[in-house]
Amino acid sequence: MTSRVRVTVAATALLGIAGLTGLTGLTGCSSGSGGNDSGGSSGGSVADEGSAADSNAVRADAPADSVKAAYHAEDTAAEPALIKRGTIGLRSDDVAKARLDARHLVDIVGGTVDDEETTADDAGEVSSVRMVLRVPAAKYDEVTEQLKGIATLTDATSSSTDVRDRIIRTHVQIGVQHDAIARIRQLLARATNIGDIIRIESELTDRIASLDTLRRTAAYLADQTSMSTINLYIEKSPDHAAPAPEKRRTGFIGGLDRGWDAFTATVGWLAGAVGTVLPFAVALTVVGIPLGWLLRRRFRSGRTAKPVAG
Repeated sequence: MTSRVRVTVAATALLGIAGLTGLTGLTGCSSGSGGNDSGGSSGGSVADEGSAADSNAVRADAPADSVKAAYHAEDTAAEPALIKRGTIGLRSDDVAKARLDARHLVDIVGGTVDDEETTADDAGEVSSVRMVLRVPAAKYDEVTEQLKGIATLTDATSSSTDVRDRIIRTHVQIGVQHDAIARIRQLLARATNIGDIIRIESELTDRIASLDTLRRTAAYLADQTSMSTINLYIEKSPDHAAPAPEKRRTGFIGGLDRGWDAFTATVGWLAGAVGTVLPFAVALTVVGIPLGWLLRRRFRSGRTAKPVAG
């Protein structure tokens, strides 16, 4: 890997130098073809001072050289830079408690919960949780093992990717772009021909855009290697399965069981029927007894009354 990185660095540096050399020659030629003495002298000045500007730019951007030197030194250490990711699935009778336990573990190690999605059932209880946890890379293995113990583990996966070579290349390219931008700014400060100024500014814009992209890449790699990601899923345990039906007995015992079941079912039905009819019977009794007494009395009085003679 060491030789590959050095070849990449060398190639990047050569491309940068070749592009700058073309810009320098372009500035000198365009200025020299201006058609007057002042234009020719200014073009010659840019061409003559190009090498001095390049050497001064390196010294003006010493941090870039320091970064390159530091990563060349790291290249001999062969220490990996790992991006670790994991997925853990759990089941729990109390999903809310398991979620709090997971948050507590993350807080202890100085991690964060970057994303969380919670689902509740009809009763308002938490039924499932999805959490994206970020924990320090040095604590990744410890945290994953502890998370597996807060509830019933259903599945777990883990992966790691060594991006050390990519980190080294990215930082070296950042240093090269710093040097190139410093040199181009020196050329831009000395250019007088409008055509050269436009071309140099375009090149400067491209270099700055490339530098911004490299910086974002370096920041992303630094974040991913310093903080590992764990996707945690917690679901509510399913209801207990219904007990298997008992075997139906045969013979005398089976008949006795069936007879008893029929008897209890009949008694239950009769009790239900009595309970249904009883309110009506009470109402009829309360109303019927006085009404019957009145009717009987009236009937007797009618029989004893004498008919009126004509």
